[in-house]
Amino acid sequence: MAESFIFSIAESLITKLASRAYQEASRVVGVYDDLQDLKTSLSYVKAVLLDAEQKQEQNHELREWLKQIKLVFYDAENLLDEVDCESLRKQLRITQKDKVGGFFSSSNPLLFRYKISQQIKEIRKRLDRVAADRDKFGLQTIAVDRRVGHKREMTYSHVVESDVIGRDHDKEKIDISENVLHLSFVENGLPYNSVKPSLRVLLLDGCSNLETVPKKLRKLISLQRLGITTKQSILPESDIAKLNCLEYLRVEDCDNLESLFAETRLPTLLTLQVIGCANLKSLPLDTHHFPQLETMLIEGVGNEDWLHRSENTNSVLRLKTISLYNMVTLPHSLQQYASTLQTLMIGDCYELEVLPEWQLNLSALKFLYIWDCPELKSLPSDIHRLTSLQVLQIINCTELYRKYKPQVGECWPMISHIKHTEIRKTWD
Repeated sequence: MAESFIFSIAESLITKLASRAYQEASRVVGVYDDLQDLKTSLSYVKAVLLDAEQKQEQNHELREWLKQIKLVFYDAENLLDEVDCESLRKQLRITQKDKVGGFFSSSNPLLFRYKISQQIKEIRKRLDRVAADRDKFGLQTIAVDRRVGHKREMTYSHVVESDVIGRDHDKEKIDISENVLHLSFVENGLPYNSVKPSLRVLLLDGCSNLETVPKKLRKLISLQRLGITTKQSILPESDIAKLNCLEYLRVEDCDNLESLFAETRLPTLLTLQVIGCANLKSLPLDTHHFPQLETMLIEGVGNEDWLHRSENTNSVLRLKTISLYNMVTLPHSLQQYASTLQTLMIGDCYELEVLPEWQLNLSALKFLYIWDCPELKSLPSDIHRLTSLQVLQIINCTELYRKYKPQVGECWPMISHIKHTEIRKTWD
């Protein structure tokens, strides 16, 4: 039922966290306790969601409250996917050490555990912050058994090629159940003949041998989260543009891709991730084509001018969070988001030596995270001009640690005014 959709997401998340298989997976990765705390927070919010979704039509503020909860839930789903995939990688390292050991040799379990723990804590904070407002709406707890036909089966499907037994032509006959709302392929991906229009999550990112994106993509009118890896040089943007419910898009390891979104309009997209697309040269984004886009993650894009700078100030995106990984320089055009950008993450930039002075124009910046940038020599000299900055975290950045080490670093006085600082030499 449409009115209980957000409740269903909460139920799916809690059911997954409570499952024995997932609890084992979270222990393998080392975040079991953190995820159980998250389950407690989810349960607190879930208790009143049925009542909230029934009353939202008469209350605009309540609808906005539910929208914020839905965004947190989607981030939680992404996080659980990451834990799931990391657990699978660990099992592969153990069972197929000779075959894949080289591929996974750069994996850092300690680093992953720390980053995931930080993400879990951040999601809990956001969820608890939103949940604190539940009492002002006078919401009541509605027991699930008072609703006829509400409870549904788990709708998460994670498919691994090695789990499908049979000849290649047998794999092509896989039929996806109508009840499955979340479908994820890993390794080489699988051809399939029947994916229902009700599907909400389709993750094909990581399918390195996928020649083309499925032709039936345009028919997935309920799709909200999509991950893509393909050998195509141009994505089927006319098909992607038909996905009018899409809120999360991840484009990963598309080595032949040179441009994205020449004319595509995605009115509901909230989060865009572009990872490992080394030859990407153009990423034109504006509010006409992406009016809701708030979060962007870019990793491993080689071209320095990949981010389009809008000439019309009225068409500039209202981005709130930007994550940049594996960059040599930071694109100059980032400063066009100065009035809205609240969170900036910079990580795995092993050749980055300086931060641009225009970073001081980010007047709305509250959170700055810098990880694994060993060659980065200093922060902007006038960092005190970032008057909104509340949190600064620097980890595994050799030069920055030496200069800004709390109390003793020569440049510590430049950042000592920031409310929350964490300066660490390594991830240990």
